[in-house]
Amino acid sequence: MLLLNFNAFSAQQAYLIILVSLLVVGCGSVQQVVIPPQQEFTIGGGDHGVYDVKVINQGAVAVRLSEKLEYGESIDQGFLSRGEKVRLSFLSGSSAVFSNVLSDTVYLKLRVFSTSELKNRQNPVQ
Repeated sequence: MLLLNFNAFSAQQAYLIILVSLLVVGCGSVQQVVIPPQQEFTIGGGDHGVYDVKVINQGAVAVRLSEKLEYGESIDQGFLSRGEKVRLSFLSGSSAVFSNVLSDTVYLKLRVFSTSELKNRQNPVQ
């Protein structure tokens, strides 16, 4: 299990760590994901094929779950509280979005089930 304190890294180093983590998540392995305050972690988007994501909230704060459809509409999936786990299914071309709207860091354990490689990225909450 790998947990990182992003305050100890420069922005470029933190971005590189996140990028490498995201690539591993796309391979279907179990991965620890750290989402800093006011950031969102996105899987998929414009990819072919449906996919599932199993997520466990291992942190102290809730994370907002949503699905952004290929044509832009967002579907709110609710919040995942500390210790909760869920498996969600997503449509072809849509994005799974995990938003940290709070001031504390979110810690998730993710496993992606997909027949194709999915794009991943981390962005500021919009």
